[in-house]
Amino acid sequence: EEKEEREIEKHKQEERVKEEDFDQSTIDFFEAINSTSFFEDTHLSSPPSSSHSFNADEGYLEDSFSLKEPLTRDEEEKKWEEERERRRLEREKRRQKRITDLGIGGSKEDNEKEEREKKEREEKAKREREEREKEREREREREREREREREERREREREEERQERLKELEKERGQEDKKEDTGTSDLSSFIMSEGEDEGTDFEDEDEKSEEKDEKEEKEEKEEREIEKHKQEERVKEEDFDQSTIDFFEAINSTSFFEDTHLSSPPSSSHSFNADEGYLEDSFSLKEPLTRDEEEKKWEEERERRRLEREKRRQKRITDLGIGGSKEDNEKEEREKKEREEKAKREREEREKEREREREREREREREREERREREREEERQERLKELEKERGQEDKKEDTGTSDLSSFIMSEGEDEGTDFEDEDEKSEEKDEKEEKEEKEER
Repeated sequence: EEKEEREIEKHKQEERVKEEDFDQSTIDFFEAINSTSFFEDTHLSSPPSSSHSFNADEGYLEDSFSLKEPLTRDEEEKKWEEERERRRLEREKRRQKRITDLGIGGSKEDNEKEEREKKEREEKAKREREEREKEREREREREREREREREERREREREEERQERLKELEKERGQEDKKEDTGTSDLSSFIMSEGEDEGTDFEDEDEKSEEKDEKEEKEEKEEREIEKHKQEERVKEEDFDQSTIDFFEAINSTSFFEDTHLSSPPSSSHSFNADEGYLEDSFSLKEPLTRDEEEKKWEEERERRRLEREKRRQKRITDLGIGGSKEDNEKEEREKKEREEKAKREREEREKEREREREREREREREREERREREREEERQERLKELEKERGQEDKKEDTGTSDLSSFIMSEGEDEGTDFEDEDEKSEEKDEKEEKEEKEER
């Protein structure tokens, strides 16, 4: 018994170690997501300051910041591959060390220490997440403040230009009044000089307007570039969220439960995204899909979703004005409507097909019920005929008086026993027949 208990405790301890390794792998994954290479892929000059904080004592992120030249994509992938291998070996060493230190089952103090360390890691990860969230909020606030400052600066510049223009108009009006008072020039010279002044004024105004337009265009271009980087960042975050959703949908799919040798998935997995129609096929097939067919089906589904995400991403970028003309936007809108209408038609068609299938199933059920009813009626009529026949024979015996009361009772008992035996046999045959039909239907 002690040996069995030690074995059970050993298995439990190994399970705990595996769970902790999985938690550590998850932390490593998100550390990789928040690392410098992720932001270099998005063409940003540097990651947000919050990504500098986590696991800095390990010393494996500082190299990325100290390089004079950015790494190429292959070098970056090779570096991260080596890093992942190193971490895997370290996790394996820690796991083996914990198993060795704890022995077969592990003492109470070791278990409490392990639990404390796990809680500390969770609290540390939680604090780091909160700190990153605060830093992102501060960054958004600084961006809003810069936007307000830019807007105020543009407003001041417009006001200054308006005041300057008013002063010039007042000055021109004063010169015109002075010329009229002195009378030193005739009407033609006045008109010519007026035309020259206005021409000069218009030229100056055009130059200022061009400079202003160029300045505003440059500022807008810079703002679009900033907004483009932000939007691409948001799109990547949304794509990452969608990829996570796809991953858990795949986990909840039928194939996952087939791999784990379960007979069927839990009923909750039937509900999500039912309107898309890509799960119903697994349940409506007479024969389950093979492993290759299931993988091929999910590969096509993943490719379709990837294309849809790319289209949504391009559309969001186009809608924000980061490239793309009005015609492109209208074309994209038309294509979007066509896709939505097509998807709607397909959903309606699938729904109609399912409704037709349900109607056919109800029709088959009605036919089976009618057939059973007819069989029961035939059996009842047959039984009535047999009873009538038996009753006629009994009446005949009573009329002839060839048997006494005892023989009548014995014959009656024998008849009833035979009747019950026949009825039992027919009932068994009927049950077997119905069971066979239900089996074929299944």
